[in-house]
Amino acid sequence: MEIFKDKEIVLLIIGALISLVSTLIGFFAQTFFMYVLSNRGKVHIYIKSVYNKSTNEAWGFSKSLNGMVFDVPLWIELHNTKSTKQIIRNVNLSLYSQNKHVGNMIQVTHHDTKEGKEYFGNNGSYSFLLSGSEIKRFDLEFILLQKDFNGETFDEVRLSYYDTNDKHKEFTIFNLASTWTATNNRIDEDWRKLI
Repeated sequence: MEIFKDKEIVLLIIGALISLVSTLIGFFAQTFFMYVLSNRGKVHIYIKSVYNKSTNEAWGFSKSLNGMVFDVPLWIELHNTKSTKQIIRNVNLSLYSQNKHVGNMIQVTHHDTKEGKEYFGNNGSYSFLLSGSEIKRFDLEFILLQKDFNGETFDEVRLSYYDTNDKHKEFTIFNLASTWTATNNRIDEDWRKLI
């Protein structure tokens, strides 16, 4: 009788261990699959060049009281298809000359209206936090004075930002034939998908 009780105890312990191991495996598998499902998708970025809210002019070079200015008003739409929050940080326009980085534009935080200040971006910030499965649109404006850029030329404009993992990303949005001469560009008729 004593032998049967020892066997029953051993079988009971083995059964409990098997149950514990299978529960742990199931828990980790479920956690892994939930992680994979919540990180499926990506952040899609769409842009559209629009008219400047103050001057009603399209993007490009124009004369101002302070000399030649390069102005780029944009709409940006951010679409997070993941179910977790994502960050798009420090959206800016980077300038390149023959594939060499020569500088960045200035992010305009606001412009004055009769009613007060109207802010660009996320209340003047060019960093954005997107909830899971969310889409948001923002007005942006970038400016550069020729005198502040020492008259340096450039032939390419790229939209740049840092993602949730703090990785720097860039996408070409304009190629230019010449700089610092007045232009008569057109705005985009439709949204352009960058990523």
